[in-house]
Amino acid sequence: MDYDLLKSFPSREYRENASQNGRMEEVSDILLRSSRKNEAESGKGSAYRGDLYTEQEQIVKYAETHNCWFSLEYIFQLGTPGPSGSENDTYVDKNGGIVYKTNNLIHTGSFYRLFRRLMLHNSVFPQTEYILLGFTGYKERTVYPVLAQRYIENARPATPIEIEMYMLSLGFEKIDDWTYKNSTLLMSDLKPKNVLRDEDGDMFVIDVEIKEL
Repeated sequence: MDYDLLKSFPSREYRENASQNGRMEEVSDILLRSSRKNEAESGKGSAYRGDLYTEQEQIVKYAETHNCWFSLEYIFQLGTPGPSGSENDTYVDKNGGIVYKTNNLIHTGSFYRLFRRLMLHNSVFPQTEYILLGFTGYKERTVYPVLAQRYIENARPATPIEIEMYMLSLGFEKIDDWTYKNSTLLMSDLKPKNVLRDEDGDMFVIDVEIKEL
């Protein structure tokens, strides 16, 4: 296994990697085309119908073909274990300026739906873009995406009023304390733990639930 991508990733500019990395889009397109093929054969309509088992088979094949399958042991060495929630385990490399995340799909139940959500995040919050580096886990049972995101140095949780002012400045209207929407997107879980403010006063949304309206 060639680990050049993970070795070199922290040493380059984050935005350079973000602009060059189209793996999330590529894998999403593979999953969508497979779903559409199955829909055409079954006649069940146009909604995404890919099941997790089939997705995992396709992703393992992709990871092996594109040399982006990483052992769990290697993932554990990427950085210091950071805060973990119901969805993500994190590994923080402060020197490289990167937070690595593995996602268990508990909230989406689907690689395609997870990647769709993250691509929406990237379009609204490019300063905290998610990059798909590859995959890890157990090929015969459970597969996890390996994601990278910028580490925000010297940051603190934003206050609710800071979050509100920031989201209003982006053209979103407030629905309740943690939920905002515009004409096309509904965002929830915008709690202080998911929105950071650095010492320069810049705001960074690191995690958010996004739905298309």
